[in-house]
Amino acid sequence: TLNNSGLFQFVAGNSDLVNNNAGIGTFNNTGTIQSLAANARFISTNLALNNTGGTLSATGNANLSINASGANSGTTTLSGTNVFFSGGTRTVDGSIAATAGSIFNASGATFNLGDGSSFNLADNLNFSGGAINLTGTTTGTTLAPGSTLSLAGQAFGGSGNLTNLGSFNFNTSTIAGTLTNQGTLNVNSGISAINGATFDLTGGSVNLAAGATLNKNSGALNWSGGALNGLGNLSTSGGATLGFTGSGARVLTGRR
Repeated sequence: TLNNSGLFQFVAGNSDLVNNNAGIGTFNNTGTIQSLAANARFISTNLALNNTGGTLSATGNANLSINASGANSGTTTLSGTNVFFSGGTRTVDGSIAATAGSIFNASGATFNLGDGSSFNLADNLNFSGGAINLTGTTTGTTLAPGSTLSLAGQAFGGSGNLTNLGSFNFNTSTIAGTLTNQGTLNVNSGISAINGATFDLTGGSVNLAAGATLNKNSGALNWSGGALNGLGNLSTSGGATLGFTGSGARVLTGRR
């Protein structure tokens, strides 16, 4: 077991790596892992990389590829554009944060987002491979206020909950779980579907651009507050029901 609470740095070379060839090894990071190398890697099916409030950094021509399973708790901060989660399975019950100028590269790993997990992003998710699954069924996963998340031709798996408190651009994509909207949900193109138990519109706004469709497939669409805007289409399929609950204000503009 290696515990890092300071700075662990890949300094030089094109193929620097942390590996574990025998038995089970654990790398616990509460500090900073920084790559200054062209091809720094954590790679081993026998190595667990756990981040608890740590920072992962790779900028410029440097790369940091993580192909190890493990857990993310607290706030995992991504710094730079070249940190790649390329393999393994990561269990998340904390926050994944990437400010403007950095990128969250989900390029092959499986992320299981449990209760208490959250995104603090600046429209900088690069979801090119692997899987992102919603597994938390109580508090679930939250898109934090002030954050922006975009999906385009992609899918969130799992039967858990996602609560949008920020700005969510949802285009030609699917969510297998439940979505609660209290922020801004934009469907600008294509057909996007919510396939889980419920779509709860409790506040904020859903903006449907002309030619775009938001489909609730099976389960229920519960509207207790907030606005439905735009000239796009809201549709149901698979026996989905539309329910009006609570006493909150509801605003409908455009056409459905």
